[in-house]
Amino acid sequence: MVTILPRISSENNLPDFTPFEIEQTSYDVSCVQYEEATDRKLKVKGDTVILGGYGASIRVEHKALVLSYGRMSEEDKTIRLFKGTNKVRQIILVSDGGYVSIEAIKFCIQENINVLMLDWRGSLIQVLTPKHPSNAKLICKQYLASQGDMGLSISVELIRQKTLSQIATLEKYPHLDKQAYAIDALEKGLSELHRIPTLEKLRTVEGTMASAYFAALTGIPILWDKKTAKIVPPHWLSITGRNSPLSKSHGARWAINPCHSCLNFAYALLEAQILQAVIMAGLEPTCGYLHAYQAEKNTLCHDLMEPFRAKIDHMVLQFFGKTVFSRGDFYQVYSGEVRLNEELRRYILATCRVAQTDIDALVLWLKGTLENYSL
Repeated sequence: MVTILPRISSENNLPDFTPFEIEQTSYDVSCVQYEEATDRKLKVKGDTVILGGYGASIRVEHKALVLSYGRMSEEDKTIRLFKGTNKVRQIILVSDGGYVSIEAIKFCIQENINVLMLDWRGSLIQVLTPKHPSNAKLICKQYLASQGDMGLSISVELIRQKTLSQIATLEKYPHLDKQAYAIDALEKGLSELHRIPTLEKLRTVEGTMASAYFAALTGIPILWDKKTAKIVPPHWLSITGRNSPLSKSHGARWAINPCHSCLNFAYALLEAQILQAVIMAGLEPTCGYLHAYQAEKNTLCHDLMEPFRAKIDHMVLQFFGKTVFSRGDFYQVYSGEVRLNEELRRYILATCRVAQTDIDALVLWLKGTLENYSL
């Protein structure tokens, strides 16, 4: 960690900071606070390690798995895991620089440890999971189901679960101006799902319901300390619409609002958790039902994310509802995209995640449905 020392003014003998030094100091203070909060959160269960910062590494030394990452409060942190005694089941690596050695991959396979890799922008890079079962018959059924009524049936069930979860989330916020309207729109859409004849119509209905849902969440104030509230961009003062003007096709990537930047990180972890479960179930991640096929996209994972998105929304909204943010928590790059400081990223990943058991249950439901599908 580099410490920037203040200059002393010759006139009044008081510390004299340049604007850059103020920004750097605020960033460092925020990082230390979230670093400590994240470590406390992870210590409770002890089955997850989250590595952040540039230069993070996973390697093997003297038969121990060594996890190293940069820290703001002290010298680089090193954790050693030994075979037969560690309780870690997953390692989440969120860094734009570093390495994982071949020996470390072998160690994780032997110890049944999953490695989930995200970049610093909140995008999934890869999942390294110990189990890679191959089931040609199951994958054949998966593809064939996508061509007929079974694919529509699976998609309808996923949207049904998603809608129920959205209603449950909105019911926790009765003070929102558009809450009643949004719940009414969702319930109306829910009643129509079983009558929808095509996947295209389902996507249209789902899009209408999603618009009503996010409209109810738009405008929620984001809390800042008094000094910071005077200098942040106006669109940082409340939760904006989900779409970002920086994203292609008006998607949600490259968020310009702090809340949506946090959501993107939490959603990326959700995608990683689902990819892990899909691989271990022997399913093909690129063969989905609800979302249109895109080359090199984990379409099935995007499908299976839908029932859990509103749960993630609630977790992030809870965090924003009880947190007064300050300078250094977020920063803006030249494009206008807003990013989280490196320790706030770790905190979001530690606190805003769905239980893996819930994800595994949904994937096993899909697997069972396909296994019972007649070719």
